[in-house]
Amino acid sequence: MARPTILHSHNYMTSSQVSQALGIGLGKLYRRLAQGILPAPTQITAAGVRLFDQSWLRAAKAILEG
Repeated sequence: MARPTILHSHNYMTSSQVSQALGIGLGKLYRRLAQGILPAPTQITAAGVRLFDQSWLRAAKAILEG
């Protein structure tokens, strides 16, 4: 499984960290991303790792609290 590099890890959160912050499971996070309910990740690395920043997290919380 690909992991974010040290360069990315200070500015971004991983899918696991985001799912915990939102209080949802990884499967639900991935489904909501695929369905377009949540915005696309801030960045996707060449290895396919989804990375999320604080503004993405704020937007996702607003959508889920809707």
